[in-house]
Parts: sequence; structure tokens; C-alpha cells
Amino acid sequence: MARQHYALSFFIPPVLIYTSYLIYRSRRSTRDKPKGISVDETSGPLMDLSDEKFQRNLLNQAIVRGATMLTQLTSGLVSFDAQVGGISSHKKRFLFLEPSYVLKPLRLDHRKVREIGFYELVNSSLDLTDRSNPRMSNQRDLLASLGTFVPKYYGVAKVKRDQLDSSAAGVEEDAEYIILEDLTRNYSKPCIIDVKMGTQSFEPDASDEKKVQEVAKYQQQADFGLRIVAMRVYNPSNANADNSGYVYYSKHYGRSLSTRCKLKEAFRAFFGGQRTLAISNVQKQLQEIKAWFLKNDCFCFYSSSVMIVYEGDGECKESSPPTVKMIDFARVRKQRGGDEGYLVGLNTIATLLDDIEFEFESTYATSQTMCSD
Repeated sequence: MARQHYALSFFIPPVLIYTSYLIYRSRRSTRDKPKGISVDETSGPLMDLSDEKFQRNLLNQAIVRGATMLTQLTSGLVSFDAQVGGISSHKKRFLFLEPSYVLKPLRLDHRKVREIGFYELVNSSLDLTDRSNPRMSNQRDLLASLGTFVPKYYGVAKVKRDQLDSSAAGVEEDAEYIILEDLTRNYSKPCIIDVKMGTQSFEPDASDEKKVQEVAKYQQQADFGLRIVAMRVYNPSNANADNSGYVYYSKHYGRSLSTRCKLKEAFRAFFGGQRTLAISNVQKQLQEIKAWFLKNDCFCFYSSSVMIVYEGDGECKESSPPTVKMIDFARVRKQRGGDEGYLVGLNTIATLLDDIEFEFESTYATSQTMCSD
């Protein structure tokens, strides 16, 4: 009996073996996850902002990607004339690279690595996590499916003064810019509007001072789910038009739109005249973005915008359809439940454009009736 007891003391139940195997797999899966990518399923930035090595590697990867673009540089970089948002005395201007690239200046704080990381994730250059976790797999697939709705991304460029045209605004030595496609490239007279989306533009962990500052910009954002940052409309007959025929509406104009009626007037001014076809096309693209947000249950886009571009030259024979893209991703974060605030803004735009389209069509029908009489 003693010998039999000795043998049984080394018997390991199958369930214990299986449990140990699961623990081993779990530890290995965690160990093999890409460093620098947040795996917290609840809330926080997409990037591990404490991992300096990861941030350096990320930036270097983006610079290598952008270096191939700068080899195409045959003339000096110039200021991007079609910029509407982000214009102020203390901010560097966007630059333009022939034939169709825009260089957006990167911030020098956490927003730099977060925006670069977002574009790298959407382009599947970084793997969000191991597919063994179904929820994480869903997050990666969601980000990858955003590619249709964001500008094409070409990496990061370090720009020096000697690469600038004499007409361009000066930059610091080795200033860093993210290289994106020029969304206005297919238009003769592009009309552009930058609409900041969401019921709040600050992150949940922002300081009280930051929250007060952002809310003060436009208190109605909590109700409308959006704020017009700026817009540029081709309307040479307008008394306020510049020498190129454009009327510019600044951030101060956007912040003055205190009622839904005034907000609708702003969108009416943006689309002008009888541009119902442009509105219909924009509505369709906004619905596609909305469909993505209805599936989204884990990402929130604080201080992100929608940019709408359409052809303002009514005499242009081969005009491209309107372009609608999401832009500005320096404050995207994981957040359980998705982004209800962004959906509020999309619904507001849809309702306003429905009203404007109906009014345009009614006006046109009335004018046709009067002509027939």
C-alpha cells in the first residue's frame, strides 16, 4: 500500500493540467503583445505615453515612411492656401508639397505621438493586439475600417528652412509635419468647412482649467454636438470676398452661432445658391460615417473634426463630387460605450442639411412655377 500511495502522490488530474496550460497561454499572449500599444479595454489613450522607447520607434518608422515622399521635392515647400482651421498667430501654418500633399505641423506634446500612432494603426502598420482576444480583435478591425473616412497618410517629414519657398512662413529647424493627401486637389474653387464634432472637446481626464476653457469657446456644443471651426466659400459676388473670390468665416463666427437657426444659416451660407446635388452627396457620405459610429463601442474622438469640400465653381464642366473626411486625431482614446457625442453632431448636421435641401428645392419649384406663369 505504501508503494501505491507513493505513486498516486505524483498523479496530476487532467483538469489541473489543462488549467496550467491556459495560464501559460495567457501569460505568453500578454508577453507577446506589441509594446507601446494600450491593451486597457476601459478608457485611455491608444498609446502607452510612458513608453519613451516605443514613441521613438514610432516616430522613426513614420519618418522613414515620409522620407520617400520628400524625395519627390523638386521645388520649395509653400504655405497651404486652402487651410481653414488651426489658424492663429502662435501656430505654424500647413505646408503644401507638389503635386497633392499637405504637411500638417505636429504638436510638441503627447498629441504628436497620439496622432501619428492613430494613422499608423488605421493603416495597419501597427497591430493593436493579438487576435486571440475577440474584443481586442474587434477594436483593431474597427480602426482598420476607418481608412475610407480619413485622409491618406504618408508618414512624417522633418522640414528644414532651406526646403521652404521664400513665400512660406518660417519654421523651426527640423520641425516635424505629418504628410497627408490634399483633400482640395480635385477642385478648381474648393469650398471648405471644418466642423469640430462631439458634445465636448476635452478629454475626461483634462484639468478643470482646460474643461472651463473649452466649454467657454462654445457652450452650445453640448446640445448641438458640433462647433464650426471655420469655413471658406467661393462667392465672388459677396462684398466680403477677397481678391480670389473667397469669403472666409473664422472661429469667432463659428462661436457666435448661439441658436440652431443661426447654425442652419451658417450651413446655408456654406452651400449657397441651389447646390442641392452637393448637399445630397454630402449627406450620403455622412450616413456612411454614422454607420461606423453606430458599430463603434470602444473609441471616442475628442476634439476631432469633419471636413467637407465641394466644387464652388458652377461653371466647372468636370467637377468632382464632394469630399467628406474625418480629421484631427490627437485625442482619440479607448472609451467603453463608443462616442455618443459624435453621433449627436452627425444627427444635427443631417437634420440641418435636410431642412436646407428642402428649402432649396421648394424655392426652385416656386421659381419654375412663376416662370411658367
